Amino acid sequence: MGNIFAGLKDYLRAQSLLFRHGLWPLFLVPGILSLFYLPLSMVLGYVFLRGFTEYVHENWVPDFLRGAIMMIFLTLFIWVVAIFLGFILFRNVIMILYSPILGFLSEATERAATGREEEEGAPRFSWKETAHSALRGTSMSLITLLFALIGLATSTLIAFVPVAGALIAAVFMPALTVYLAGVGFCDPPLERRKIGVGGTFTYAWRNRGRVFGHGLGFSLLLLIPVVGWFLAPSYGVVAGTLGTIDVLREQKPSPEEP
Repeated sequence: MGNIFAGLKDYLRAQSLLFRHGLWPLFLVPGILSLFYLPLSMVLGYVFLRGFTEYVHENWVPDFLRGAIMMIFLTLFIWVVAIFLGFILFRNVIMILYSPILGFLSEATERAATGREEEEGAPRFSWKETAHSALRGTSMSLITLLFALIGLATSTLIAFVPVAGALIAAVFMPALTVYLAGVGFCDPPLERRKIGVGGTFTYAWRNRGRVFGHGLGFSLLLLIPVVGWFLAPSYGVVAGTLGTIDVLREQKPSPEEP
């Protein structure tokens, strides 16, 4: 639990660092994307899921089970799945679109936090580095998206197990979703140290408490309408970077790719 709280405290450090070092303009892009994405996804979800629930009820449910109670159950179940799917896609879509700036913000955060900013100044823009960060960020987002979808499918199957299944699924899926959100936030500083994608997942598992805390902070921010949607992606990147460089200072040797 201590490591989870440490991950949450990294968000308080992010708040201080963003404004003290003037990094706040860098989170305008993902914030604006977030404000467009979430309301649009809610509207589209309502339009399509309403008809989809009726279709499932009429075509997939046996005649003897059809009725008002089954319709209510299906509606709740499909909306819960849709909310998880929307959350999963939100982080990954925003991170893919934001990936050209993600590495830049993470590097600026590390320079400010370690004192390198005074010696080296702000990071310089480079098309080569931007393209590399975009490719790496997209790869990580697609991999975590794949794991999240596998987890969602597994949780859906587990939910049909009588009594215990629904409880296990209700714990497993949110926990996996939060953890995978944190994994993406610790990747940029590891990438700069030439640690591969496999090494990032190794690091994330060894430090799963802190990584979970980063994902939890991101998830809690998303519960705040408008303001939270705007702040969550950038705060997640900064908090993940601060937490990762702290852990790397303490851990020797650095995590190696399996």
